[in-house]
Amino acid sequence: MKLSSYTPRYTWATLAFYSGVNIGIICKALGHSSIKVAETYLKPFENEKVDAANDELIISVSQCNRKKEAA
Repeated sequence: MKLSSYTPRYTWATLAFYSGVNIGIICKALGHSSIKVAETYLKPFENEKVDAANDELIISVSQCNRKKEAA
């Protein structure tokens, strides 16, 4: 499989995004003219983060309810 020059750039951007690096810093590091350009590439990953946060919240609430019922 042939990889383009974009592969390492956007791999870095994705890893930085998942590590909590500010999107403005990612944008600057990639040399984009605006944050909107970086957001275009990272938008799909944002949805995954929201889904993961929702899952964590549901688990937390469920555990809290179980503790109340056991008491």
